[in-house]
Amino acid sequence: MGRVEDIRNAAADENVSVPTVLRLCLTYAIDTGDEELKRWANLELGGYSDDDELPAFRVIKTHSKGNYTGVGYLRTNTRVETSGLDEDVRERAHTIRLYTVLMSL
Repeated sequence: MGRVEDIRNAAADENVSVPTVLRLCLTYAIDTGDEELKRWANLELGGYSDDDELPAFRVIKTHSKGNYTGVGYLRTNTRVETSGLDEDVRERAHTIRLYTVLMSL
């Protein structure tokens, strides 16, 4: 069985952890000299810095929600209105970026 097939089988096996699959990718990348795969596997295992460009699967679009209380009313889990915010602030309010180490997610 080839190494790529070993990695595929490990990735499909629910008993094999994602970090284990990433380590298989890393050793394959080192052995074949694939610097792009090596960098990606290292970033996934060790986490991304603020300066790193995140892969699309680590950027999640969302909506902010909150609880509001006032005299005579309570609104829970209500979407926070952001249309009055500057575009960059609105973008930050609606985007979650996952920089952390894979094992902590």
